[in-house]
Amino acid sequence: MMLELTGITKQFGAAGFSLGPVSFRLENGLHLLAGPNGAGKSTLLRMIATVLRPDCGQIAWRNGDIYANGGYKRTLGYLPQTFGLYEEMTGWEFLQYMAGLKGLPPRLARERSDFVAIRFGIRQECRRRIALWSMGLRQRLGLAQALLNDPAVLILDEPFNGLDPEESRAVSAFLAQLSEERVILISSHVLSGLAVTRLLLLRNGRLCFEGAPTAFINEARGQVWSLTVSKDQWLKLPHHDSTGTIILEDGQYRCNFIGERPPDIPGVQVGEPGLEEAYIFWLRYNHSTSEEIRDDHPA
Repeated sequence: MMLELTGITKQFGAAGFSLGPVSFRLENGLHLLAGPNGAGKSTLLRMIATVLRPDCGQIAWRNGDIYANGGYKRTLGYLPQTFGLYEEMTGWEFLQYMAGLKGLPPRLARERSDFVAIRFGIRQECRRRIALWSMGLRQRLGLAQALLNDPAVLILDEPFNGLDPEESRAVSAFLAQLSEERVILISSHVLSGLAVTRLLLLRNGRLCFEGAPTAFINEARGQVWSLTVSKDQWLKLPHHDSTGTIILEDGQYRCNFIGERPPDIPGVQVGEPGLEEAYIFWLRYNHSTSEEIRDDHPA
């Protein structure tokens, strides 16, 4: 199954934000849409979820336009970045309500509600009113409703909001498992720990990179520097260039730095970049267009 965007554009006001033209295609797998705030990620996801219509271009699913294809919405699961919940409902009542909106018959609605509640670890909480739920539980409820209809296309805008590290890891693993049989497109500022099939980068409404994460990570090789220091040394380092610090068992601090040249610090070594380091390097030092940085291998 394939989701294909061709020449998608969206303009807000005569001199407002402009998205596109954007073109790409996605097959089964876990695809990550990343970029700085205001790049147009949520706008693009809302168009794929049929909440917005593009000004120009086409979004096709199974070779048919998603707005003309009545079956597309029945195969779609969507979690917006911000969403409302009915506070007076219990979690169970909310899932049943959403299942009805998605057209599930009562018996299947109960079965799917139970399945997603168990899968996201909220089954016990579902007996309580949503007004009493924490932010993390609400986020898991939002994720659960997106999967009620067992969608073939799953669109998730910042799905890790409000989740603790362990919850994020569990959701990431579950999405990787689901992606073997469906198209999953997520927008996230959480880049580490994701088994991503394909990476798409937006900046100022333009698609700057589309391809395998390994191709993108290769852009940052030789630009990441690793250093192990004492706490006193660590406190004197320029932390604005650091991407993260790990405290080792012997009290030493291991840091990664990003830059086109190594920091002037004794003991610095070439580090191994990951997706997060490559992304930060791209934001800081790379202003290339999609024609200049691109993985030309087909999806």
